[in-house]
Amino acid sequence: MHPPPIWRLKGTIRRALRFEKYPLEIKDNLTRGRDFSVQLIHAKAHQTLANAEWKVICPPEFGTARLNPNAAKVSGAVETLLSINPTVSVGRFTFDLVFEAKAEQQDQPVVCSLPVVGHVSDTVALLPSILVFGAGPIGEMKSDFVSVKGPGT
Repeated sequence: MHPPPIWRLKGTIRRALRFEKYPLEIKDNLTRGRDFSVQLIHAKAHQTLANAEWKVICPPEFGTARLNPNAAKVSGAVETLLSINPTVSVGRFTFDLVFEAKAEQQDQPVVCSLPVVGHVSDTVALLPSILVFGAGPIGEMKSDFVSVKGPGT
C-alpha cells in the first residue's frame, strides 16, 4: 500500500594502486639491438589492500615484469621491475601492465592496470633515406651526400 522506499547511495571510488607515474612513459633512448634498461615502477596500495598479495602480469611480447624482492617492506608499497623485450619492433609501442591483488576478506581479486608507452629507434638512420637522381645519359656517374644518424646523435 505504501510506495517502495527510494535509497540514494553516495560514495567514492578509490584506486587500488596509486602509481608514481601514470601512464608510464618510457623516455630512455631505446635503440634496437641494445639492451634496454630496467624500469622501476613505484606504487602505493589503497589502505584496504596494504597487506594484500600482489602479482604483476606483462604481455610476453613486450617484456617481463616482477615484483621487486629487494623493496622495503613498507605497508602498501608495491615496487615492480619492468624489462622491455629487446625484440620489440622499431617504432611506438603501447601495452598495459596488469596488477592483481588478493586480499583476505575478498572473494575476487582486485585488478588494475598501468598503461606503458614508449618508442624504439632503429640502430642507424640514413638522411635522406631515398636518393633520386633523375634521368641522365647512359654511363653518366652521379653522387650525393647522406648523413648517418645513430642513437643519441
